Amino acid sequence: MNKVHRIALAGYARVGKDEAAKPLIERGYTRVAFGDIIKRQVDSLVQQHLGFSAFTEDNAQKQQIRPILEQWGEVNYDNIMAEFFGTLPQKAVNTRLTRAREALEWVRCGGVIVEIRRPGVGPATDWERERLEELRGTGLITHVIENNGRIENLADKMLQLVGV
Repeated sequence: MNKVHRIALAGYARVGKDEAAKPLIERGYTRVAFGDIIKRQVDSLVQQHLGFSAFTEDNAQKQQIRPILEQWGEVNYDNIMAEFFGTLPQKAVNTRLTRAREALEWVRCGGVIVEIRRPGVGPATDWERERLEELRGTGLITHVIENNGRIENLADKMLQLVGV
């Protein structure tokens, strides 16, 4: 495989997408995610009304705001899509690709899509399950990596995949 400069990770929450991205980021890939745009857009409202940032790492808070983030992503999808692809760096790792339309554009921009799976981890919401099923149905996921819980194995698989 030729060296891959744009790689997107798909999969349920908590399967290890951010961990899978780390070795690429350490080698000069820029981390990008639709969710970051969504979180930035709703952060002040979440802080004002819930008392914490939309960028929280607290699992209970993440559960609390997940439906808000999903709904905002639906409502403002076209604007988020335009911003995301309008600012996409040449060498990028997308840590959460979720929709078929994003996948089509990602591949059009020269990227590949990898699904990360982790035994025992299922969808956090029905929305998440439906989006991943839809994404799988496109046939655009070219690789599947099993995360067995060992970070070094996940890193090795990612580096091998991208030809680094």
